[in-house]
Amino acid sequence: MRYFKIIFGSLLFALPILASAEQLRIISRDSWGADSSFLFTESRSSPSNTSSSSSVSKSSSVSNRVKTCNEHHRLYPNEFKVEQTVETFEGKPLLWARRYSPKITQLVVHHTAMEINGDGRSGLEKIQVLYEYHASKLGWGDIGYHYIIDDDGKIYEGKSGGDYVVGGHAYCNNIGTIGIAMMGNFEFEKPTNEQIVSLQKLLEFLSEKYGINPDGKVKKRGKYIPTIVGHKDLLSTECPGYFLSSTLPQIRRNVASGNTNKSLSYPVVKKRETKSLASKRLSSRLTKSGKTSAIKEIDVTGETSFENRPGGMVTTTVKFTALRSYNGQERIATIRRSNPRIGIWMEYNDKENRIREELILPTSVSVGNLIEMKLRFQLPRDTGTYTVDIGNETITLNAEGRRIRSQSATPTRKVFSTTDRINTQTPGYRRAQAYKKLGVSSPIKKSDVSSAEENDDENIRIRLGFSGNTAKIINPKGRFVMVKDGNECVLWKDGDIIDRGVVEVNAGTGNVNIVENWYKNTNKFRGALECRIIDDELVIINDLPLEDYMAGLAEEPDSEPFEKQKAFAIAARSYAAFYMNANGDNRKFKGMPYDGDDSPARFQMYGGYVFEKNNPTWVKAINDTSGKVLMKDGEIVKAAYFSSDDGRTRSPEENGWNNFPFKEVFQSKDDPWCKGMELRGHGVGMSGCGAKGQAKEGRNAEYILKYYYPGTDIGVLEY
Repeated sequence: MRYFKIIFGSLLFALPILASAEQLRIISRDSWGADSSFLFTESRSSPSNTSSSSSVSKSSSVSNRVKTCNEHHRLYPNEFKVEQTVETFEGKPLLWARRYSPKITQLVVHHTAMEINGDGRSGLEKIQVLYEYHASKLGWGDIGYHYIIDDDGKIYEGKSGGDYVVGGHAYCNNIGTIGIAMMGNFEFEKPTNEQIVSLQKLLEFLSEKYGINPDGKVKKRGKYIPTIVGHKDLLSTECPGYFLSSTLPQIRRNVASGNTNKSLSYPVVKKRETKSLASKRLSSRLTKSGKTSAIKEIDVTGETSFENRPGGMVTTTVKFTALRSYNGQERIATIRRSNPRIGIWMEYNDKENRIREELILPTSVSVGNLIEMKLRFQLPRDTGTYTVDIGNETITLNAEGRRIRSQSATPTRKVFSTTDRINTQTPGYRRAQAYKKLGVSSPIKKSDVSSAEENDDENIRIRLGFSGNTAKIINPKGRFVMVKDGNECVLWKDGDIIDRGVVEVNAGTGNVNIVENWYKNTNKFRGALECRIIDDELVIINDLPLEDYMAGLAEEPDSEPFEKQKAFAIAARSYAAFYMNANGDNRKFKGMPYDGDDSPARFQMYGGYVFEKNNPTWVKAINDTSGKVLMKDGEIVKAAYFSSDDGRTRSPEENGWNNFPFKEVFQSKDDPWCKGMELRGHGVGMSGCGAKGQAKEGRNAEYILKYYYPGTDIGVLEY
């Protein structure tokens, strides 16, 4: 703690210099837009049921960490006492009741484990996504951390409830602690200097506020440990990561001495290879042109110009003549695509591999020998002229007519920015000749506004939770306003009425619509936005391809294991596709012009483009499982899933679902990966905790799905 000296008469006084929240510029919840509706529920669950709770589990079959926590409750009961519990706020029951610690003895530092290098989102976007993940997706009703620091050093107020409120950031260690999360993954990257300065200033402020010696120790569970600790000092975890954990002693000294502007000295990494270094090395390898002779060895002996319907498949043959000896898996050419949605596969000896930025030799080749490889291309799903450069060879793809989908296709999907999705022609020398031959001067584009009644069979229609009589839409084609006028929607652009009745705004290929006056973070959507009047309300329906919808489905963020994400991708696609037949009996919202809505309580949690952009691994899971659904007897299975259970799943009958299709698939099963947890959700089908547990044990998505949905097969959607 820092002091200043004053003289009063003949006496010398040393008074502490106290920091303030205003000096730290802590951004309040109201200022960063915390959605207060997440705090409440009609039937509130027990506050001890959050995953980060420090309460005692009463289950007879529990995990080791729960057993340890139960033992700590027995041996050190005073460390788990709370001052008071608040059940309601503003007259409404809180989903997560607020408990208050009698005193604060420790400050716990975390990282969010999401890398900030290469993440183009602002701190405001990231805090809103993190809040929605904790409060809504995990079902806690609030964020678990008390404070969050972004990479620019901005400090955000986290958990609501004020001073001494118990958070949810360190299992069995929440009472008496304050949780501070730094945005980033410091197992692989270093915090920014702005973050460290803000962290040190915040630790100084909190130490003074709660009377903590920042370089001291506190007795906890019978041992003395530092007052400022990392998450891993309390539990078995890597949080807050290698680089931040190793510098905590420096941080404690800087805070204790008042030298909060001081930067840190990080350990020198020798054998340790970080993700960023590996990523840079891979990027360097992909961008090198290689030996000139290797590129000249490529010759396209098959067709080089194709016409097909959008989404169609075409093939050609590439011959490679070795001018030197090559080992298998060597790079022999760079691949450039005018549009990232062009799918490319190489077939060789009955094996097929996806191609991205480079053509890899499938086998060893001696000098003077040659091999032939078949290349298969899938055209994007929108009309236009596209090109692919393979070394100095160029393939021209012209997509015309109504889109199709091949049962054998595995369409490619990645996370792209708005500009990345635009069809930017490759520098191939055949491009000009291709345009002249095909009679076009530029790629064909969709119109700004299209008929809302012409719905593509492979599109899904999702009602958005927007409310109001006026919707302001922005996309690269301009600003649009949808206004309720009696039983019609009126569409304005540039001060003119351009349509009325049931109207639609289409962002076009690769672009997004932004609902400007919908004051939430997830207000960006691919595809088209349709306006209708239903029950005297203006309703916005997002009409978009099923795979685009899946990419924005906010069910499994990148904090989850990849095989679990893949399993949920197939199950969630099956659930959505089950309800997409407008003329069938399987309608979630009978008589309505939409298939589902964006609410997890009524359909599925849909986060649109924002979730897609922020969760690239989830989108990879969508890409890797594209079009795949669970089927039984030739029909799509309504693959129900839920969050957690107490060690077994429930049957449809137990949940009151007496006419559930293929109910034999969903009979109750042992779910040992979830023992010690509570039932969250309906309990029918696949559990999130079970899928996660199996993925961590090394089981793949197909195995997990077979366990929870026995008797089903994985098929491919047909349109």
